[in-house]
Amino acid sequence: MKRLSRRGLTLVELMVGSLLAALILLFLGKVARQAVATSTKGQAHLSNAHAASVFLRGLESDLERAVACSPEPSGDLVIEAVATLAGGSLGTETIRYAVEPSRKGFSRKVGAGDPVRFCEDLQFDPVTPGKPLFSSCPVPQTAKTGLRVCFRVRAPGGENQDPREELTLERFFPCGNATDGVRIPGRIP
Repeated sequence: MKRLSRRGLTLVELMVGSLLAALILLFLGKVARQAVATSTKGQAHLSNAHAASVFLRGLESDLERAVACSPEPSGDLVIEAVATLAGGSLGTETIRYAVEPSRKGFSRKVGAGDPVRFCEDLQFDPVTPGKPLFSSCPVPQTAKTGLRVCFRVRAPGGENQDPREELTLERFFPCGNATDGVRIPGRIP
């Protein structure tokens, strides 16, 4: 009678198989980690862009109603804007945009009211160090003035953060009602 021999797995074969499986799992883990990191960076960039666009939309809305806008040496921006006052009369209100002293976020204050802070978790810096975020510019061939807004937005993470994670924004907004020879009721000349 012939003896049937069954060949089994040897210890060496098991170790080689285990090593290959471990290498495959390690590779898949690295790919998954990189995908999550890329997704997180992309989400952070979109959050920064969204916060900055909300800030710029609010500023643009105020500047559309502006009869005067004046950037101050401190970096603040003061806007005199047309508004409906108590009792339904038309007049102006003062709106002040101020960069927080920590450069994290802005505050917007209307009249004597309390300031409202926004974009508190973002770092706002001038694009060119030493230059203001806001600068007034005349609009050519008109009596109007406009406002140039130029800043960098960076999420928290310190100076060692990848520079590609910064968002640089530069916009020009004409001040809607700031013309010579126009008198707005309630505005003190």
